[in-house]
Amino acid sequence: MSEWSVWKKFSSETISAPSSAGVYQLGAPDNIDYIGESVNIQRRLNEHRREDCTKHAEEFCYLETPNHESREKTLLNEYKSKHGRFPKCNDRL
Repeated sequence: MSEWSVWKKFSSETISAPSSAGVYQLGAPDNIDYIGESVNIQRRLNEHRREDCTKHAEEFCYLETPNHESREKTLLNEYKSKHGRFPKCNDRL
């Protein structure tokens, strides 16, 4: 079973993340701004650097999984159950 990575700096020039499928969180361990999924975690995190809501995130972590779409839905529902809302950059959902 895969485990979450440690939280890493999002502002660094090179994003140290795998190019495999998985889910990820942007923000900080105690303040999640965005929960996402991708077939290529590294590429998607680099795209977030240009998006208004996520480009100022401080850190990120990821979990490699082939079930990235269902895992993202589960994470979002768990977050909403705990906080009464989605993360601020997932507000489009």
